[in-house]
Amino acid sequence: MAYKVLWVDDEFDTDALQEVADSAANRGINMDTACKSAEEALAHLQHAKDFDAIILDARFLTSTSDTLDSKGGVKGLGRVIKRIRQLKDAGDYIPTFIFSGQPDTFKSEWFAETYEEYEVFQKGLDNMRLFDAIIRAVNEREVSQVKLKYAPLFDIGVPKYLFDSSDIADRLLNYAIQVEHNDTKKTDYLNDMRKLIEELFEKCEQVGLLRSGINSLNEKSKFLCDNNMQKFIPPYVQESIRHILRCTQEGSHHGSADADMRNGIAPFLFRSLFFSLATVLVWWKQFVDSNCDKDALKQFVESIQVESDQAKKEKKPEESERDATTPLPYTYIVEKDSDGFYHCGPYLMSSKHGQAIEGRMVTVLDEDANTKKKIDVYPRFAKRVKEV
Repeated sequence: MAYKVLWVDDEFDTDALQEVADSAANRGINMDTACKSAEEALAHLQHAKDFDAIILDARFLTSTSDTLDSKGGVKGLGRVIKRIRQLKDAGDYIPTFIFSGQPDTFKSEWFAETYEEYEVFQKGLDNMRLFDAIIRAVNEREVSQVKLKYAPLFDIGVPKYLFDSSDIADRLLNYAIQVEHNDTKKTDYLNDMRKLIEELFEKCEQVGLLRSGINSLNEKSKFLCDNNMQKFIPPYVQESIRHILRCTQEGSHHGSADADMRNGIAPFLFRSLFFSLATVLVWWKQFVDSNCDKDALKQFVESIQVESDQAKKEKKPEESERDATTPLPYTYIVEKDSDGFYHCGPYLMSSKHGQAIEGRMVTVLDEDANTKKKIDVYPRFAKRVKEV
């Protein structure tokens, strides 16, 4: 894990200071996010959790329209420090250090009184001492410890993997901190986890791993978890996807998973969901990094869909031809369509029953011909189902 630093210095791009950045990189400190003005720094701090530490010069530009000759005193520093203090008061403490080449400024009595809580380092003399202080301070933060502990997971927070880097990092950090706090009854994140899997499915479609035009979340899951897809998605990843959807669909509809977590009956459920999600996302990173042949992938995925279409066209055996004691081998998630009808896959359900178990995975045990509504969409009626 690299320590990501926000660096504010109007001379950061000079040869001398780029040498400082190179030396920092050798210690695992990333100073690539650098800017020259308070205006730019404040924009970066809208996503403060992206940074492990902040380095500020004593004097830098207030706005991007300033020039080196017009920058004046330490007004820019004051504006950034004000925001950093606000973040700290809100519980978002970020280790901050002043790294300056103007001893006449930072050694003055007024400067020491105004910024007494911040350690000051002199350019050229204290470079290595600054790096040591950054590493020490960052390692003491819970946020940093969590990021370090689950480093392979947080590597996904870059645009290459098609997720918004700041948003995905914040969400994963919230999940991980809940696991570390062993907060077993908090269910707030169940619905968010489900949405994250939905986002992942969108990314799968973008890269050609999932055929476009599949609208149902259940059908997308079935496609990606098909045995043929194990060429790209390991079985344990497929099982992790199933696990997350089964539990979070229940949680998002206030079903048994949600209730059992809040009541303390399922003390390890959230932990299992977090590690299932981590398993899926680390696989996703590895898949994207593999740079597989997109044309070959598309051809393969289309071939899987052709097989699925053919299977759907096959007529199911009539009731009289089936052993009535043998459960039907069809498992679906209970959903409500855009017209308000409850169904599990191609089976229509009664509104009362469907509403009671919406979002849960069921196996159809008994069926009949649909003689009611939307026969063209749901040709069969689920007379009896069993929750999986």
